[in-house]
Amino acid sequence: MKISQKLLVLSSILAGSVAFAAEQFPLNEVQLLDSRYLVNKKRNADFLLTLSPDRLMARMYQFCGEPVKAPVYDGWESSDLSGHTLGHYLTALSMEYLSTGDTKYKERVDYIVSEMARCQEKYGESGYIGCLNDKIRNSLEVLKNGDVETINKMWAPWYTQHKIAAGLLDAWRYAGNEQAKLVLIKFANWVDGLTKGLTPEQDQRMLSMEFGGLGETFLHLYAETKLPAHKALAERFRHHWLIDDLAAGRDNLPGKHANTQIPKVVAEAVNYEITGDDFAKRVAVNFFDIVTKNHTYAPGCNSDREQFFNPKEADRRLTNATGETCNVHNMIRLAEHLQKWEPENRAYGDYRERAMINQIIGSQDPERAMFQYFVCLRPGHYHVYSTPDRSFWCCFGTGIENPTKYNIGIYFHDDDTVYVTQYIPSVLKWKEAGFELEQKTEYPKDGKIVFTVKQAPAKEMRLHFRTPGWVNGKIQTAVNGKKEEIDSTEKGWSVKRVWKAGDTVELNIPMGLHAEPLFGGHDELTAYFYGPTLLAGDLGKVPDYANKVYVKDQLDRQREPAVAVPTLKGTKADDIMKGFKAVSGEDRAFNAATTDGKTVLLRPFNQLPYSYYTVYWRRGE
Repeated sequence: MKISQKLLVLSSILAGSVAFAAEQFPLNEVQLLDSRYLVNKKRNADFLLTLSPDRLMARMYQFCGEPVKAPVYDGWESSDLSGHTLGHYLTALSMEYLSTGDTKYKERVDYIVSEMARCQEKYGESGYIGCLNDKIRNSLEVLKNGDVETINKMWAPWYTQHKIAAGLLDAWRYAGNEQAKLVLIKFANWVDGLTKGLTPEQDQRMLSMEFGGLGETFLHLYAETKLPAHKALAERFRHHWLIDDLAAGRDNLPGKHANTQIPKVVAEAVNYEITGDDFAKRVAVNFFDIVTKNHTYAPGCNSDREQFFNPKEADRRLTNATGETCNVHNMIRLAEHLQKWEPENRAYGDYRERAMINQIIGSQDPERAMFQYFVCLRPGHYHVYSTPDRSFWCCFGTGIENPTKYNIGIYFHDDDTVYVTQYIPSVLKWKEAGFELEQKTEYPKDGKIVFTVKQAPAKEMRLHFRTPGWVNGKIQTAVNGKKEEIDSTEKGWSVKRVWKAGDTVELNIPMGLHAEPLFGGHDELTAYFYGPTLLAGDLGKVPDYANKVYVKDQLDRQREPAVAVPTLKGTKADDIMKGFKAVSGEDRAFNAATTDGKTVLLRPFNQLPYSYYTVYWRRGE
């Protein structure tokens, strides 16, 4: 089935009125080539088709009075958060369809949306749709009476409802399902009816409970409908307790639940894009800087036990519950918005590269396509993953979304420039401009990247390339074989010319070892990188790992003992790295001397799915 031209531009329509410096390409104009990204994407696509829509909708049928077609899944889907996975699933199916054009995914989208529309009618005239039980739903219904206390005694009903709303939005804008738009508008009208009578004080009190990105969803809806009620509705989900300090550049994050805050800031980024609100822009820019500079671990993740904390405590915050994957998912989304505003600012591309290579790509289990909740940074412990039908955590939901959109944000564009912000094997087909570009590379295994123009218009166009901040030496470039050495700069490197099919641009980005201390001033704990790749100590395979690493609850293995972690020999990180010995025939693997007279093997963190490991190292004589 051919995807309509209307669908190709819908996401741009939804983007709003601010003229960005650059835009992202839609999913169906960038195709992945052979790489680990494509392997993960295909593995996830297959897993999506094993999930049962009827089981994900079981509680929706139950609570609206319809016959239940299949039993509800276990885990969070049998909890007060039931329905959140249904929303994530709609999003993942819709993006997989737009990315591939495979109608199997659209057929599921259309079926789910039609069932949701039918159940919305069964629920009555209010417009509510979801899987909440009567008690949880009532905590929302009483908002219209000014009761903002009951909701704060529940487990995040607005969070769950946001996933439903976001899934409907994505079914509409990515899979072209117009019925989803109608269901979403009715849902928005229901939320408006519940909240429009709240005083500003009551509204802010309502927002004390995690509410996901409802403001973002309603902003996208407003961008399409232009209805003032939808803009006012989005405004009610702006949490000034957080954003006022951020707009002023103050770090007010310690003690706050991390993934409650990040979607609020993504909504502020969308607010700026749609309304031009400069306050919202300052919130987004300042938050990104604060989190990445003050609260981010080596893989690109943040938080311990889901909370931001005082950076001075970071040395005590290397646990089984560090690095929630949902946080990274949403930080990447935020960085993509910021990249549109400043496409040549490498900080945003560097962060997305770090997070994709060192957390997201490895958060998918290679044997069963399962998902990580936390990226454990407890020295000497190991990763755990979800089960296929008993977990359904929040990070299961973002986990099924991540591979469907690996191809978002590799390239951006303005009228005459393509910005290459990620080095991932892919083909860009910019249909409107008549420009096609192929990128081939084994990056980050090495820094050699070849771009070949496959099609080009008869006018000047600029190719702009991110030059990473970690670069070790001069970057070797060649345009149609003409070589040039360049420095890595914050603004990157560009080539402007009239391109023709067969033209090539080659980059060779030099990689080397570099060290990064734990944030918060903890220089005694150091992580080591090779280029963009985080290295971790390979401390041996977990015995009988197949019966240990798949868990129903994300902290089921936290009480298991860790293995011993050696101390690296040397008083300075630079001296330690000088002693690293590359292992012949192995991919980015090094032996390092330890204080007990032995050596320890370091290899890419994302290649240790079933091993004991450590990321941060102590050093000594």
